[in-house]
Amino acid sequence: MEISEFDDIINLAKTKEEGSYNAYVCFAEKVKDKLVKDFFLELAEEEKEHIKLLDSLTLKSIKGYEKKDIEDLKLSKFLVEVSFDEEMTIQDAMLYAIKREDHAVEFYSKLLNATLEEQVRNTFTRILDEEKTHKRKLEEEYDNLVYQFF
Repeated sequence: MEISEFDDIINLAKTKEEGSYNAYVCFAEKVKDKLVKDFFLELAEEEKEHIKLLDSLTLKSIKGYEKKDIEDLKLSKFLVEVSFDEEMTIQDAMLYAIKREDHAVEFYSKLLNATLEEQVRNTFTRILDEEKTHKRKLEEEYDNLVYQFF
Protein backbone atom coordinates (compact mmCIF):
# COMPACT_ATOMS: atom_id res chain seq x y z
CA MET A 1 0.00 0.00 0.00
CA GLU A 2 1.20 3.50 -0.80
CA ILE A 3 1.53 5.93 2.07
CA SER A 4 -0.93 8.27 0.33
CA GLU A 5 -3.55 5.46 0.24
CA PHE A 6 -3.00 4.81 3.94
CA ASP A 7 -3.28 8.52 4.68
CA ASP A 8 -6.49 8.70 2.64
CA ILE A 9 -8.03 5.84 4.66
CA ILE A 10 -6.99 7.43 7.95
CA ASN A 11 -8.30 10.83 6.84
CA LEU A 12 -11.63 9.30 5.82
CA ALA A 13 -11.96 7.63 9.21
CA LYS A 14 -10.90 10.80 11.04
CA THR A 15 -13.51 12.80 9.12
CA LYS A 16 -16.21 10.36 10.25
CA GLU A 17 -14.98 10.46 13.86
CA GLU A 18 -14.77 14.26 13.84
CA GLY A 19 -18.33 14.39 12.52
CA SER A 20 -19.49 12.19 15.38
CA TYR A 21 -17.53 14.26 17.89
CA ASN A 22 -19.07 17.50 16.60
CA ALA A 23 -22.58 16.00 16.59
CA TYR A 24 -22.29 14.76 20.17
CA VAL A 25 -20.95 18.11 21.42
CA CYS A 26 -23.77 19.91 19.60
CA PHE A 27 -26.35 17.53 21.08
CA ALA A 28 -24.91 18.00 24.56
CA GLU A 29 -25.35 21.75 24.20
CA LYS A 30 -28.99 21.39 23.14
CA VAL A 31 -30.47 18.69 25.37
CA LYS A 32 -32.23 19.64 28.57
CA ASP A 33 -31.64 16.53 30.68
CA LYS A 34 -28.31 16.62 32.56
CA LEU A 35 -27.87 12.84 32.37
CA VAL A 36 -28.34 12.92 28.58
CA LYS A 37 -26.00 15.93 28.30
CA ASP A 38 -23.30 14.06 30.25
CA PHE A 39 -23.84 10.95 28.13
CA PHE A 40 -23.31 12.92 24.90
CA LEU A 41 -20.21 14.59 26.34
CA GLU A 42 -18.83 11.17 27.28
CA LEU A 43 -19.47 9.96 23.72
CA ALA A 44 -17.72 13.04 22.35
CA GLU A 45 -14.66 12.22 24.49
CA GLU A 46 -14.65 8.65 23.18
CA GLU A 47 -14.72 9.98 19.61
CA LYS A 48 -11.72 12.18 20.48
CA GLU A 49 -9.93 9.05 21.67
CA HIS A 50 -10.74 7.37 18.35
CA ILE A 51 -9.19 10.34 16.53
CA LYS A 52 -6.05 10.04 18.68
CA LEU A 53 -5.89 6.34 17.87
CA LEU A 54 -6.18 7.05 14.16
CA ASP A 55 -3.42 9.66 14.43
CA SER A 56 -1.18 7.06 16.07
CA LEU A 57 -1.65 4.40 13.38
CA THR A 58 1.21 3.81 10.98
CA LEU A 59 1.83 1.38 8.15
CA LYS A 60 4.23 -0.43 10.48
CA SER A 61 1.71 -0.67 13.35
CA ILE A 62 -0.99 -2.03 11.03
CA LYS A 63 1.20 -4.68 9.42
CA GLY A 64 0.04 -8.11 10.51
CA TYR A 65 -2.87 -6.76 12.56
CA GLU A 66 -4.99 -9.66 13.80
CA LYS A 67 -8.73 -9.18 13.88
CA LYS A 68 -10.18 -9.20 17.41
CA ASP A 69 -12.99 -11.57 18.25
CA ILE A 70 -15.66 -9.10 19.36
CA GLU A 71 -19.02 -10.71 19.98
CA ASP A 72 -21.87 -8.86 18.31
CA LEU A 73 -24.85 -8.75 20.64
CA LYS A 74 -26.99 -7.80 17.60
CA LEU A 75 -29.12 -5.71 19.90
CA SER A 76 -29.05 -2.85 17.40
CA LYS A 77 -30.93 -4.99 14.88
CA PHE A 78 -33.94 -5.04 17.20
CA LEU A 79 -33.87 -1.39 18.25
CA VAL A 80 -35.77 1.40 16.56
CA GLU A 81 -33.94 4.33 15.05
CA VAL A 82 -34.64 7.62 16.83
CA SER A 83 -34.01 11.20 15.78
CA PHE A 84 -32.32 13.78 17.93
CA ASP A 85 -34.69 15.74 20.14
CA GLU A 86 -33.88 18.28 22.86
CA GLU A 87 -36.24 16.40 25.17
CA MET A 88 -34.77 12.95 24.55
CA THR A 89 -34.40 10.56 27.45
CA ILE A 90 -31.23 8.66 28.27
CA GLN A 91 -32.80 5.59 26.65
CA ASP A 92 -33.43 7.56 23.43
CA ALA A 93 -29.89 8.96 23.51
CA MET A 94 -28.47 5.46 23.89
CA LEU A 95 -30.63 4.19 21.03
CA TYR A 96 -29.37 7.03 18.86
CA ALA A 97 -25.73 6.30 19.71
CA ILE A 98 -26.07 2.54 19.18
CA LYS A 99 -27.61 3.06 15.76
CA ARG A 100 -24.88 5.56 14.86
CA GLU A 101 -22.20 3.02 15.82
CA ASP A 102 -24.07 0.31 13.91
CA HIS A 103 -23.93 2.48 10.79
CA ALA A 104 -20.19 2.99 11.28
CA VAL A 105 -19.66 -0.78 11.58
CA GLU A 106 -21.63 -1.32 8.36
CA PHE A 107 -19.66 1.41 6.57
CA TYR A 108 -16.24 0.00 7.48
CA SER A 109 -17.40 -3.57 6.83
CA LYS A 110 -18.35 -2.60 3.28
CA LEU A 111 -14.99 -0.92 2.74
CA LEU A 112 -13.19 -3.95 4.16
CA ASN A 113 -15.10 -6.32 1.90
CA ALA A 114 -14.38 -4.16 -1.15
CA THR A 115 -10.59 -4.54 -0.97
CA LEU A 116 -8.17 -7.40 -1.38
CA GLU A 117 -4.87 -5.73 -0.49
CA GLU A 118 -3.64 -7.01 2.88
CA GLN A 119 -2.47 -3.72 4.41
CA VAL A 120 -5.66 -1.93 3.36
CA ARG A 121 -7.67 -4.78 4.85
CA ASN A 122 -5.57 -4.61 8.05
CA THR A 123 -6.23 -0.88 8.30
CA PHE A 124 -9.98 -1.25 7.87
CA THR A 125 -10.02 -4.25 10.21
CA ARG A 126 -8.29 -2.22 12.95
CA ILE A 127 -10.76 0.67 12.55
CA LEU A 128 -13.69 -1.75 12.36
CA ASP A 129 -12.60 -3.49 15.57
CA GLU A 130 -12.61 -0.13 17.35
CA GLU A 131 -16.14 0.63 16.12
CA LYS A 132 -17.38 -2.86 17.06
CA THR A 133 -15.90 -2.47 20.54
CA HIS A 134 -17.62 0.88 20.97
CA LYS A 135 -20.95 -0.51 19.71
CA ARG A 136 -20.66 -3.51 22.02
CA LYS A 137 -20.01 -1.26 25.03
CA LEU A 138 -23.06 0.88 24.22
CA GLU A 139 -25.28 -2.17 23.73
CA GLU A 140 -24.18 -3.59 27.08
CA GLU A 141 -24.89 -0.26 28.80
CA TYR A 142 -28.30 -0.09 27.14
CA ASP A 143 -29.10 -3.66 28.10
CA ASN A 144 -28.11 -2.96 31.72
CA LEU A 145 -30.19 0.24 31.83
CA VAL A 146 -33.35 -1.10 30.21
CA TYR A 147 -33.42 -4.53 31.81
CA GLN A 148 -32.14 -3.63 35.28
CA PHE A 149 -35.61 -4.04 36.79
CA PHE A 150 -36.38 -7.44 35.27
